[in-house]
Amino acid sequence: MLSVLMLLGCASTPDGAANVQDGVIHLSTGESDSGAPAPMSMQERIRQVFLESQVALVDCYRPALERDPMRYGEVVVGVSISPTGEVTNTEVVFSTIADTEMVECVLTRTKDFEFPNHSREAIRASYPFLFTSDATPPEVVRALKVRHGLIPPDPVLNEDIESE
Repeated sequence: MLSVLMLLGCASTPDGAANVQDGVIHLSTGESDSGAPAPMSMQERIRQVFLESQVALVDCYRPALERDPMRYGEVVVGVSISPTGEVTNTEVVFSTIADTEMVECVLTRTKDFEFPNHSREAIRASYPFLFTSDATPPEVVRALKVRHGLIPPDPVLNEDIESE
């Protein structure tokens, strides 16, 4: 499985299809497989654009994995959003990905994201994209998720408690 993790967990999909859910772009490598909504704040609306647009980054990660099947890490992207919702500037705020071609692809794709119109002069936002695959050690995946607040740092493990 290869995945671009952004905010939450993942699930597999068959035949290499992309599955996008809240916080995750997940690709299968073939190895495994209410009432009215409350109005969203601008922060939530911006986050939603990142979540819905993350599938565009799959095509950045796939070639990077072909170059290095052990590739994994994070890219935190900063964007400036004009009042019309257009991305006017992108930058890498932080990255642990040593593949410059992949990182440039992430920046290029992020420039094409379309955000909602707003009344401010400009909005500055940043967002972490976490990239993992089947080859990524589980402890690394966990550490990335903890760092970005996707899971608690000290989960209670029922198996450990029961075995004592």
